[in-house]
Amino acid sequence: MATKIVINIESLRGVAGNMRTLATQVEGKKDTLYSRGSSLDTVGTDSLSTVADDVQSLKDHATALDARVDLAILHNSGDGKNVPETGNISYTVEGEDSAKPEDVERELGVAIAGLGEDIATSEYQEGDPRVELLRSKMQTWNANTNVMGATFDSWGPEGTLAVTTAVGDHVGYAYRASEEQSEIAQKTLNLLKSGMNTATSGWADSKAEKFGRDMIDVSVTGWSSGSPYDQRFGLYLPREAMAFLTHRNIGASDAFILGAMEQADKYDQEYAEHMGGGSPWDTMNGPSRFLPAMIDEGDAEWAFDVPTNLLHDLSIRPEASFEFFSADDSRSEYWVTKRDYSDDFTAVAAALDAASTDWRVTSSHPEEAAEIAALAINGLGSRDDFGHVEHPLWPDEITGVGAAGSLGHILSTYIEGMNYSIIDNEYTNILNHAEPRDDMYGNELPAMPRFNVDKLSNVLNVVGRDGGAFLELRGAQNRYQDQIIRPGMTEDQFKNAAQDLGKVEGYVAYVIGTGRIDDAKAHDKYMKAWIDLAGKPASELTGLASKFGPGPVGKAAGWGSEALVNHLATQAETTWANETPGTIEDMNQQAHVAQAQFARNLLMSADADGLAGYQNGSAPLSQNNEAAVKNDDGSYRLMTREEYDALTEEAQAPTRGKDESDAEFSERERKADAARERLTKVNNDMTDIAKGERGYMNMITREDVEEAYKNAFLSYFPEEE
Repeated sequence: MATKIVINIESLRGVAGNMRTLATQVEGKKDTLYSRGSSLDTVGTDSLSTVADDVQSLKDHATALDARVDLAILHNSGDGKNVPETGNISYTVEGEDSAKPEDVERELGVAIAGLGEDIATSEYQEGDPRVELLRSKMQTWNANTNVMGATFDSWGPEGTLAVTTAVGDHVGYAYRASEEQSEIAQKTLNLLKSGMNTATSGWADSKAEKFGRDMIDVSVTGWSSGSPYDQRFGLYLPREAMAFLTHRNIGASDAFILGAMEQADKYDQEYAEHMGGGSPWDTMNGPSRFLPAMIDEGDAEWAFDVPTNLLHDLSIRPEASFEFFSADDSRSEYWVTKRDYSDDFTAVAAALDAASTDWRVTSSHPEEAAEIAALAINGLGSRDDFGHVEHPLWPDEITGVGAAGSLGHILSTYIEGMNYSIIDNEYTNILNHAEPRDDMYGNELPAMPRFNVDKLSNVLNVVGRDGGAFLELRGAQNRYQDQIIRPGMTEDQFKNAAQDLGKVEGYVAYVIGTGRIDDAKAHDKYMKAWIDLAGKPASELTGLASKFGPGPVGKAAGWGSEALVNHLATQAETTWANETPGTIEDMNQQAHVAQAQFARNLLMSADADGLAGYQNGSAPLSQNNEAAVKNDDGSYRLMTREEYDALTEEAQAPTRGKDESDAEFSERERKADAARERLTKVNNDMTDIAKGERGYMNMITREDVEEAYKNAFLSYFPEEE
């Protein structure tokens, strides 16, 4: 039995508006009464407890009235050329009409789906007014879970891709379209994506996951037998639509993205196995229809690759990313060590970062998260196409810099794991190995990743090329040094800590930003930059990031470290003026200069924790010590790191100001020269203090410290022919 519904557009819109106004007024009065009643001991507010439900009911019914109007309009719009906006209109429903808001909204969703199906199953029409009608209704109801849920439920995975493709045809790449029509189509495409996100977020996880899987199936295998979309699209596979709907998708449910990625993995690995490499997404079976118009130009190289898009999506969904990389070792190894990428490894590194460092993951799955961190460093670091890539016919290149921010964050998060891996000098061949360990104080540490030091050097080469990653890792290592050099250490504990730190600092100073490239000048500047930041406070590192970085961007965006490194290298040359006039190309000389500065940094750390010899009964410092500062009681102490840094800053060669006079600039040059002269004396004095019992010789000799540093530093240099 059919039921005919007759409505007046203006009347129903007016009633819906009045109901919303009433709901707002009642809600405001309820809040006022509740506030007043709560302040009076003799007045109860229990009677107001049901008002919120009544207000929400009013709002829901007002929304349902608007939905009914749009439902009637869609039933009376035909080909979209004469859309009614006023007056009486009618439509017919099968059975009895429901007044429940959720039922009316679902009916509207089905009607919107019908409009989309009409567009997708008919031939392309230039200036098709139905696209604008679809845009209008999608925009109005985009955030409504009931409406969008019903729309995408009606379309299903196949219809979703077909409608997206059909609307994309109006962008103007595949068919002729006016500028206005192209703009309408682009807006509609974005609404289709956000509407799908609303739908999947409102569904049960199992349903959303299956929807994602099935969309991948359609993208790879094509339309089902007897599909209503087959006549228009034929053998065309809707991979571009799938690429668009997954490109930088921040709103779809985790389950949808995970389901799509797991299904994409199935096809990707099958294709690689049968074809000897490559990916089913490498070919888009025809020229692009619309995607380039919908993405940033910089994304064009990789945006057609659906799995890369999905990895980007997983990077902002840590728990889903963790599930993907932890569920199957062979699967995770494929995506980290074998799969080809055209985005400079940005997406896979970001997804691994999320899966291994996010607190929601590490608090629930600490050991598995550490294993993923190990896989990220060991896996990417083992690739021939990652890091320093040799080319016989053209200059060598550094690849993977797009991954530097994420990999630097992993190493910074697991800085203890990095240190112990270097200290133990492990060449583990287990990509995802993690294990617990006791620290030097006998405290059990949580499971930490074990990095193959060869693979780690390849990753640090890349990390050093990104300014933000460089600074973040240096900050993490500084915090780690502060953590293990602590008050009350025994002599053996200090000796072990100093030697371990020396080994790590020597290793990192050699490989950071350069790997095993036989380029002495490159080694020199990156080494100086790394060492110059040792022990610097977090505020100074933040200041450098603000000065040399591009602004408040996410870590994945990254920024080149060249300007930062050049600045720090120049600053270091001033700091160590007595030991190096400029670039040092001899590896042994580099190691000598680096280890001397490390010894001074270690002395300042020991002093800050009250571990220096002069603080524990050895001969005191005096006015004859250039590195000493007089206390109020007449005694002397070693200058703090902050005071040392301030002197270093004063010693930098000044840059002439725009309106500065000759006299003013000469005076600043004179002060800088004086500061440099004093800095040389301070450095020499610190070296002398460190050698004797007033420094840390009561715990470890300076030669032991320098030997640990130099051995690690030199062991990674190529042997001379």
